[in-house]
Amino acid sequence: MRLFLLLLIFSLIPQQALFAQLNVSITPEISTSSFLIPLQLSLSEAEFNFAQRTSVLHLNHPQNRFFIQSYNRADITMVTEISNFSYMGEAISLKVGRDYIVSGPSQINGPLFSSFAPSLDHFAFHFFRSHNVDFEYRLIRLDNRQHLLGTFNRWMYYRRISLQLAERFELGFKDIVLATGVQRGIDLNYLNPAAIFQLEQLHGHVEAGTPGQNNDNQLMGFDISWSVSPNLQIYGDFILDEFQIDIADREHLQDVFGLTLGLEKNGSNSNLVIEYYLASPWLYTNGGMFTNVEIQGIPLGYRAPQSHGVSVLYQHQLGWGEMMLQMSSCQIGEQTVLTDWDSVGNRIPLYDFDHNWQSEFDLSFYFEHNKYIDHIRLTYDLLDSEGLYFVVGFNLFTYNSGK
Repeated sequence: MRLFLLLLIFSLIPQQALFAQLNVSITPEISTSSFLIPLQLSLSEAEFNFAQRTSVLHLNHPQNRFFIQSYNRADITMVTEISNFSYMGEAISLKVGRDYIVSGPSQINGPLFSSFAPSLDHFAFHFFRSHNVDFEYRLIRLDNRQHLLGTFNRWMYYRRISLQLAERFELGFKDIVLATGVQRGIDLNYLNPAAIFQLEQLHGHVEAGTPGQNNDNQLMGFDISWSVSPNLQIYGDFILDEFQIDIADREHLQDVFGLTLGLEKNGSNSNLVIEYYLASPWLYTNGGMFTNVEIQGIPLGYRAPQSHGVSVLYQHQLGWGEMMLQMSSCQIGEQTVLTDWDSVGNRIPLYDFDHNWQSEFDLSFYFEHNKYIDHIRLTYDLLDSEGLYFVVGFNLFTYNSGK
């Protein structure tokens, strides 16, 4: 009730006294057995912006992203998906708070940040292209873990630099480290913009309370995009988690990696994305304590280690709105992002899958000019929502005001 009173007050106060732009919307979704009510709000003034999205939902409501939540009453919970301040300048952008992360060319199955990953609390710095160079840095706060030794804090440091090699080619390099430790704070050596994380890890110290345990999990990778034509792009996205330098070790020790190959085709009124991904066994797992690449057991990248799959995303603009269809099919092995790392004789064939193919789809229609219906959706086995759902979204409340 207080929230609606605040919205009413905002609507009555002249916007010239507040912000250049205020946008508020409430578009509830309902199905035969579930519901979701999102409140979206944004305030902006020149280069500064505040964004908020909070949702009340029944836990089995179909969504195309994972939610971070562990508390509910009667299978109902409230989740703040987005809440951040940002600055967007001509050469740099800054953001602090919670938001979804997009980085690199992959649009669905990113090896580090996929389209279904939950939103994360983080600080982001982005330096826009100067002399054909882009640089982005993110400091991400993951969830704590309780242990007999104490509370382990979990931090993720992520950097990506991209180079425009020619008019049609772009090459990106990624450097990532997930660091944990008892009451561990921010490591200034990982904040150095040009330090090599692998060397910082090797030259670093072992956290107190975990004798003989390396609590830094370092990954690296690269991506490449090729604009075959103005309407066609081909890209690849690769990360490396573990690599056996000695050739003899490869007979019994696993090289650990993730790979995405994608194609994007743009038409006058449509957009098509097709991606194939392959996650080797043991991807995202590590010997350090709580250094697996996940948050509350939810993967940030692919659905699981030891998996592969194909995804298709098709969008088409219509006279009355937009149609969107996303389909995915994958095979997943026995491992999960919480699997304990085994470094002794851990080689497993890449395509050794015991499970059958799992498929899902999400078909949506969005209406631009309808006063009451915002969208309708038909989903099947979408993430944690098993079965077939028919969903209707309503335009309950919309307010836009600006100078």
